[in-house]
Amino acid sequence: KNTQIYSGGTQIVDYTSASDVIEIYSGGVLDVRGGMATNVTQHDGAALKVTTYDLTVSGTNSEGAFSIHNNVADNVLL
Repeated sequence: KNTQIYSGGTQIVDYTSASDVIEIYSGGVLDVRGGMATNVTQHDGAALKVTTYDLTVSGTNSEGAFSIHNNVADNVLL
């Protein structure tokens, strides 16, 4: 499933769910509260709101590949 989040839109992923192939555009928000979000494409101006506890998030941003897993964030834009 390909999910696209545009300006003003938010997708919430919680511990009971998983989401694959997500594109977040400027003004959009991906809010990961647990669970798994993979193949995320974070475009310039898009927000990624996550904790590092008990979740997996991976994808690409303007700096290349990023990931959050096992309480470790790598190459995540702040």
